[in-house]
Amino acid sequence: MEFLTIVLSILIGLVSPAGFVSDRVLESEIRQQFDSVEDLQVRIDNRPTYQLLQGRVDRIRIAGSGLSIDPLRIARLEVETDSIAVDLGDELELEEPLQAGVRIVLTQADIEQALRSPQIRDLLDDLNLGEFGGAEYQIRNPRLQLLAGDRIRLRAVLQQEGSSERLAIDLQSGISVVSGRQLQFDSPTATLNGDRIPDRLVAGFASGISQQFDLQNFEESGLTARILQLKISEEQIELAAFVRVEPESELLSQTAIESLTTAR
Repeated sequence: MEFLTIVLSILIGLVSPAGFVSDRVLESEIRQQFDSVEDLQVRIDNRPTYQLLQGRVDRIRIAGSGLSIDPLRIARLEVETDSIAVDLGDELELEEPLQAGVRIVLTQADIEQALRSPQIRDLLDDLNLGEFGGAEYQIRNPRLQLLAGDRIRLRAVLQQEGSSERLAIDLQSGISVVSGRQLQFDSPTATLNGDRIPDRLVAGFASGISQQFDLQNFEESGLTARILQLKISEEQIELAAFVRVEPESELLSQTAIESLTTAR
């Protein structure tokens, strides 16, 4: 999920020695993680203040709107950390797990723009859709419509590999969260060129997509993420999540930090 990359970039920025200077310096560090930012507010809570020099912070709160990181624009992003303790020696090391609560809001327009990007197209090309009638297909021209009651409508064209044949698919489904880590399609229905697809095939297709976006896949790298709340309305998706980075996480290696910094 793209939001994990965004959040991880921010959290890694928080534990850099420069991040313990001031609200303004930390705000500048965070802005560098994005291509553009419309509004951003950062507050470091610490008593007594000399703890900053020891690599300790009681809490950091971030609130921003209109933050863009190609190919995604985030209408609203809020991050609130627990206490942070960092060894400010020659090598950057967490003294305890880094934990944070995250809230993200995406609008219908934000999603539509992201779906048209080359990055999303490459991601869809990597999905394993299985086979329909012995032929393999890829997703083209996806359109996602947000519906009331935590439901979505996905329309796309299935392009047969090595052929000009194209099939129009229209999928509607409820969305819920299983065990805080996996999205589940509830009572999905779909049509192919206007003809209804058997529910058994639709359920199998939806299950395959859900399994590929399981947050548990990140745990081997020392990152735990759980979805606490998911709300879908006709205008936006609101997601609340918990993120925990272990001190020994490979994602906090110097190589990983440098790659994230240079990538921005």
